[in-house]
Amino acid sequence: MSNLLQLPIVLAVFQWGAGWLLKRYPKFPNQAIPVATYVLALFGYALVPAPVNAASTLAGMLGSGGSVFAMALLQNLMVTGSHGTWKNTVFPAVQSVLGMFFKPKA
Repeated sequence: MSNLLQLPIVLAVFQWGAGWLLKRYPKFPNQAIPVATYVLALFGYALVPAPVNAASTLAGMLGSGGSVFAMALLQNLMVTGSHGTWKNTVFPAVQSVLGMFFKPKA
């Protein structure tokens, strides 16, 4: 189980879930959701042992830019980008295509 929690995709699922919950809390501003998910990514990378987290894995390739802060930012940008791509591109396209096949009968 601890190996599963060390995967960046698991952290991404937690970030998507946290963003979803924060979106449903009306007093939390939408502009602050990426900041909150970034903080979650920082905690995730800080809590995972250094030999297995993505920051230390990619540090050799990125040089000094492979810090926990940079990797958490990269993680957050990927999570935010995949959410936006799904919400604004993929979901409307799938909905449109399915709408052509399942039109309500008039």
